[in-house]
Amino acid sequence: MNLFSASTFRLPRIASAAFAAALMCVPARAGNMPLHPPTAVLQSLKQLREIDSIDGLPAEIRHGHFTLPDGTRAGGWTLAAPGGAWNSTDSIVDPSLPGRRMIFGACSATICLLHYERGGIALIDLVMSLTRERDGWKATWLAYGHPPAKNLDALRGLLQNHSTLVYHDDTNPHIDY
Repeated sequence: MNLFSASTFRLPRIASAAFAAALMCVPARAGNMPLHPPTAVLQSLKQLREIDSIDGLPAEIRHGHFTLPDGTRAGGWTLAAPGGAWNSTDSIVDPSLPGRRMIFGACSATICLLHYERGGIALIDLVMSLTRERDGWKATWLAYGHPPAKNLDALRGLLQNHSTLVYHDDTNPHIDY
């Protein structure tokens, strides 16, 4: 006798109802949602030059001297060089290493995009835009997702919503950038 034939195996009514309810919670589109970077970032995409080292970033950004969207300073914000040593998990191996590592950046005189990894319970790839204002650099937008963009052209495609990379806007102004 086959225990799993249609006539002998039936889900209890409660399990069937729970399964149906779970299906209703699955988003209709699981891919990349349109991103909404600031207009100034989109307008400057052609003027940005790719930066592949920490030293190529403006000094204020490199040293974490910028303001977050909620107005607080990004105190203690540090970044490892591309390919450099860093703490990629929540199990800190070396407290002297940063919890973020640069993938690459792209800057003009007034806009900077920083593509980096952040470690912790989960490894995540981020894209942050920073704008130069009178009183210094200010983080203006953040997106998270995977996999990392390979280069500036791939990042431009992502920001213009012409990409298969799966990223989402982060709208929490208190997020740990």
